[in-house]
Amino acid sequence: MAGNVGMEQLIPIVNKLQDAFTQLGVHMTLDLPQIAVVGGQSAGKSSVLENFVGRIVYKYR
Repeated sequence: MAGNVGMEQLIPIVNKLQDAFTQLGVHMTLDLPQIAVVGGQSAGKSSVLENFVGRIVYKYR
């Protein structure tokens, strides 16, 4: 989605920074957000996550 372009471009940059710090032997910890969605089957958990992040979390096959 267009609204997430900045975040999608940021991920590889953060990964490169983590790799560089690891090569230098510097411990770098990022406190990333953690969420849990709890509910019964077909209660809309995936829809909540998809709306929260603005993209499809996974596709059913």
